[in-house]
Amino acid sequence: GVAILGKDRRAIASGLAPISEALRDAVGGGAPYLGIGAGAALAGDAAILGGGEIGGVPVGPLGDDSEVELGEGAGLVDLLIEVDAIGGGTLPRLIAVAEAGLVGQALSVDAGTALIVGQGALVVQGSGSVWQVVAGDGSVTVSTLGAE
Repeated sequence: GVAILGKDRRAIASGLAPISEALRDAVGGGAPYLGIGAGAALAGDAAILGGGEIGGVPVGPLGDDSEVELGEGAGLVDLLIEVDAIGGGTLPRLIAVAEAGLVGQALSVDAGTALIVGQGALVVQGSGSVWQVVAGDGSVTVSTLGAE
């Protein structure tokens, strides 16, 4: 299996770029993938690499006044994944990213929570929730998937 963890999304994304095809092949062939922190946030087709503003408007997390930067993820799942939804203040940023039309659908995972993606339905385990953010025509819908 493969485990990727860390905090610096830009650095880890840079390191994953040259091996992303091999990683997709391995996981597609049945190898388990464990992403923690940046490793989880980079599992999707696209990823939020950093930033706390959109068009100069603060959208979170606090203290990051750079423009939100999207980049390529590892491509293991077909949506954007964010981490530390409530505790890290990343859910408001994700909602703003969807409202700005930068992403159509995304998930944000609370700390202490695991999102298990396999052949069947998504499974949530742990003490928090997984937040689903879906951009619509002039709206953003937020719902939760609770732990079992």
